[in-house]
Amino acid sequence: MRPTRRTSRGSGMDHTRTHITRHETDVLVLGAGLAGLRAAWAALAENPGARVTVISAGSGPSGSSFANLHDRLGMQTCPTDEDAADLVAEALAVGRPGHVEPVLAQALATDARERFEDMKDLGLPFIARQNGSPELFSACFSPASRRAVVFEDLGRVFTAFKTRGEELGGHFLSGLTVRGLVVRDGRALGALAEDARGRASLFMAKAVIMALGGPAPLFAHNQAGPGNPGFSLGLLGRAGARLVNQGYLQYMWASLPDRAFWNLAAKARQGLVVRSPDGGLVPLPDDLAELAAERKTHCPFGHGLPDAELDRFLLRHLDAEGAVMVRAAAEDFTRVAPMAHAGNGGALIDEHGQTSVAGLYACGECASGMHGANRIGGAMVLATQVFGTRAGRHAAGTLKKNPESSDISFSELMNDSLAPRSQGGRGTEPDRDREHLHALAWSLQMNMAMQKSPTLEAARAELSRRREQTAGWRARLALETGMELLTHIASHN
Repeated sequence: MRPTRRTSRGSGMDHTRTHITRHETDVLVLGAGLAGLRAAWAALAENPGARVTVISAGSGPSGSSFANLHDRLGMQTCPTDEDAADLVAEALAVGRPGHVEPVLAQALATDARERFEDMKDLGLPFIARQNGSPELFSACFSPASRRAVVFEDLGRVFTAFKTRGEELGGHFLSGLTVRGLVVRDGRALGALAEDARGRASLFMAKAVIMALGGPAPLFAHNQAGPGNPGFSLGLLGRAGARLVNQGYLQYMWASLPDRAFWNLAAKARQGLVVRSPDGGLVPLPDDLAELAAERKTHCPFGHGLPDAELDRFLLRHLDAEGAVMVRAAAEDFTRVAPMAHAGNGGALIDEHGQTSVAGLYACGECASGMHGANRIGGAMVLATQVFGTRAGRHAAGTLKKNPESSDISFSELMNDSLAPRSQGGRGTEPDRDREHLHALAWSLQMNMAMQKSPTLEAARAELSRRREQTAGWRARLALETGMELLTHIASHN
C-alpha cells in the first residue's frame, strides 16, 4: 500500500473542501466476508509479490458470512463424481425461472472437494461423526442428498480466514464503506470509500473484486447479519455491470419479534388457522394443506414451485406491517412475517469471476449465474469459496501478464469517482434520508417477488421520486438498489 494525502474540491460530495487519502494497490477486495477473504487468500497465493488490500466496514465478524442468527453455516462438498453431477442437475432445475449458466454450476461442482479440503486445512469446526469425519447432511431443495457439511463458531472461522490472509501479506483496512466504483472507458480502476467521520479514501487498483454481500438488509423484515449496508447491487449497476436474478431473494417465515424460524410446512400439516386483519378466522384449505409434504423439502420460499401457493395463502392475510397472526392445532396465535434472508441475484460473472466490466470481479452474494431463482442449501457458501478463489487467482494472475500501472491521473480519477451520479454529501438532511430508507424498507417488504403485488408500479415510481430527492449518497445507493430489485420483480412476476 502507498497512501498519499491529497486535497481536492469535491464536485459531487459537498461544497466544502474535501480531504482525500489516495491509496495504490494491485488487487482491491471490497468486503471481508467468506468470499472476500477467500479471494484475498487466493490472490496472495497466486502472486506472492502482489499488493492485496481488503477494505471493510467493520473490523470483526459481520454480515451473513460471520454474524448470522444461528452461528453456523452449511456448505455443499460433493464427495463423489456422482454427487458433483447431481449438484449440477439440481442447481439447473431449481434455478428456474431464473438465469443459470451451466458452466458456473459445473464450476461449483468441479471445485467443491478441493475447496472443502482448504477449509479442513484451516481447522474449521465442522460438525463431526463419532469417528471424527464431518457429518453429511441433506439440504434445502435437495432432500435426498447427503453432500452438505456444517461448521459452527463463525467468529473463529472469520479469524482463521483473516489470519491466513495476513500471513500471506495481505493488508486489511476497516471502518470504510464503499460509496462508488471508479470506472473509466469501461474498465474498473478502483473504488472510493468513506469512514464514519466522512473522510474519503480513493483506492487505485489494477483489479477490483466486489464481495460486499446482498440486498436483504434493505427489507423491513430481514435475517441479515449486521455490517452490510445492502447496496452492492446499486454499486454494481452504477458501474455498468450486467445484473441477473436481482429480485429473487430467499424469504423465510419467522416469528416476531425474535426472528426465529417458523416452519410453515410442519404447521400446515397440523391444521393451520389464520386470523385476518379484520379479525376473521380463516382455516387453511385442504388442497393447500396437501402441499405441505413438498414444502417440507425447503425452508425458503420456492420461486416458481407449486408449493408456493401455501406461502401465498399467508401472504393474502398480511397486515399493514407485513405480518400475519397464525395458529396451528391447539397452539396460541403467533405473529409471523416473511423475512428477507439472502439474495440469489447479482453481477453475472464468467468462470473466472469476471463481470461484464473489465477489471471488475464479483463473488459471494453480489455475484450470480451459478444459481438462479432458487439455490441448493449450502451452495452459497460453496460459491463464496469457489468463485472467491477463482476471482482472486485470475485477478492476481493477470498482473503477471500486465504489470503496468494506469497512467490516468489522480485528478481524472477523482473527477470520475465524484461525478454527479454520486450526488450528495455526508450528513446532508439526515432526517430526510432516514425517511427515504424507511420508505424503501417497506416498499420492498410489501412488494416481494413471492406474489404479484397491485402496488408494485406505484412503489417503483415512489422510489424513483425519492431517489431524485435524496442528497445523501448512502440513501441514494440504497434506493438505486431497491429500484434494481423492483424492476426485476416487475418484469419477471
